[in-house]
Amino acid sequence: MGVGDGARSAAIAGGDESLALLARARDDAPDVERGDATTRQHPVRRRGWLRATTTWATHPIVVATMLTLGVCGMVAREEMLAKQSDAGAFVRVAHEIWLGSEVPGVKRMIFERNRRVLEAAGWEMRLWTEGDINERNFPITLATLERGRAFHQLTGSNVYSMLVDLMKYEVLFRHGGLYLDTNVELFKDITPLFHKTLRANKEVFMVADPGDSRFFSAGIFGALTPGASVFRSLFNDTSSDGYLQNIDFGKRCIANAITGPVWLSHIIRANDLRDTILRLDRDVAYPLGCGENEFDTCVKQVTHEDAKNDPGMRWMMNNGKAVDGSDLDGTKSSFTKYVTQTWRRVTSGNDDWNPLSLSNALVEEADGTFWKTTLPCTSIASAYPQSYAIDHFSFHGASWQDGCTNQERQAMVVEWLEKNIPADEDLVHKWALSFVRVLSSEATSSLVTRVRLHETEGVYKK
Repeated sequence: MGVGDGARSAAIAGGDESLALLARARDDAPDVERGDATTRQHPVRRRGWLRATTTWATHPIVVATMLTLGVCGMVAREEMLAKQSDAGAFVRVAHEIWLGSEVPGVKRMIFERNRRVLEAAGWEMRLWTEGDINERNFPITLATLERGRAFHQLTGSNVYSMLVDLMKYEVLFRHGGLYLDTNVELFKDITPLFHKTLRANKEVFMVADPGDSRFFSAGIFGALTPGASVFRSLFNDTSSDGYLQNIDFGKRCIANAITGPVWLSHIIRANDLRDTILRLDRDVAYPLGCGENEFDTCVKQVTHEDAKNDPGMRWMMNNGKAVDGSDLDGTKSSFTKYVTQTWRRVTSGNDDWNPLSLSNALVEEADGTFWKTTLPCTSIASAYPQSYAIDHFSFHGASWQDGCTNQERQAMVVEWLEKNIPADEDLVHKWALSFVRVLSSEATSSLVTRVRLHETEGVYKK
């Protein structure tokens, strides 16, 4: 009998007491291999897994990711609750106006771009045309609109800008919502500006004018509901000698003063209505100001020769459609993109521009000009993340002053000022002085004197 057999015999000889001691020792041992291989776990291996799990859970990248997801989730919930609480609090209709000939191809592309952006956010888009000018739609301004159209037919003078100004004010007064000039391209959903207006307890939002930030722009603004005080005040005087009856279409060269930003801002100041307006910085809608057309890389006029030699474009002949195979349909955002956009909004206060497909087109307009057009204007949108829109002034912007000489415009401004602006309106007098001095040196001295005399009610001395 070997040694092992002797030990085994001794254990057996020890009886039940020895067996109990062995069982107790086995139970008290840490973890020993038992059962089949699938249930065995080495103590060191188990502690290593726990340590690895703890390390992974506290890794900076994981912690940052979890925090980001948590913040984005809270922001998404707050936005959802805000939208629910604001449901019906403002009108979700956007208005554009076009008068005259067929809408140019570039403007149709911009309109379609805006329609896609707005409809994706639950808005409606409305284009008003000359066919809409009737008593039902424009009971306040109809007589003046008809007078302006008759003036155009008799003289051929482009007074459409003045007519559009009057129409936009009445449309917003009667319907509320958003107004956009036809050159304005939206980068993204405009709804947050309406939320801000609502939270600030204001009636409308307006943007600083791109030509002179002392004034309010008339190219884009929004009214939460119909009946805003600003637009009501524009039409308060409907007497036979009131504002509408005194509009001189012969002075269309200074439309910005008679019906545009200067007059609009004057009415706001004269009636102390600034507290009803959420005033937004120029960059919100005008990342490029007046006179910066050369920086607009998205709507550029090109020569006929350049158009023929451009291999990256196909021709679009007066049909207003993109022909390079791309379209303006919306694209679905992935979860990763949503988180990225939300985090950017949380950390920078900027909303991401609307992710619509790119469209390139070479547009030949009815006047024979060619325009290389890229929408959406990603280059500007990326450079100005706080901007909600851009006005493509490069495409026939400020057409109301076409054919006007500087001397004509100088004289018109002074005459208009003397007849329509009270002496105590400091802002408009300062603007008129700058306007007269900048345009031309001819007759400037006498015109400046007239402005000074009007401002001081005849007591000005050089």
